[in-house]
Amino acid sequence: MTKRQKTTLPISDAEEARVQQQIASDPDAPELTDQQIAGARPFAEVFPQLAETMRRGRGRPKLDRPKEKITLRLSADVLDHFRGAGDGWQSRIDEALRLIARSGGGTQHENRSVGAAKTASIRREGDDRSAAAAKPVAHKSRNAR
Repeated sequence: MTKRQKTTLPISDAEEARVQQQIASDPDAPELTDQQIAGARPFAEVFPQLAETMRRGRGRPKLDRPKEKITLRLSADVLDHFRGAGDGWQSRIDEALRLIARSGGGTQHENRSVGAAKTASIRREGDDRSAAAAKPVAHKSRNAR
């Protein structure tokens, strides 16, 4: 559907004179003189800090390394634990993973070592399960190549 364009009708000379008279008599918005116009300076020169703020735009500054949006499947008990503490649960998960990553933990190699240690512990305790049953199982992601 097309928009109708507004059409303005030309006003008469008498109406134009009345409008100009009202403009001239307005104390809040007097017309600038030629001298005032000649002395005008750019906004950014008069208010540099405000101009810089406006140029930067609104909102939070851009991060050098912004967080990435991913899809991650977590166990229900893990989600219950973090969500149970209230708002900010995703940030708390991020912080927990960051601490593990900074400590060098959470790698696939370490996970195998932990699994091997558990298996050895079970064998030492004399558990009658077979070694095959006690062996940790490596799970592969559907997306792993």
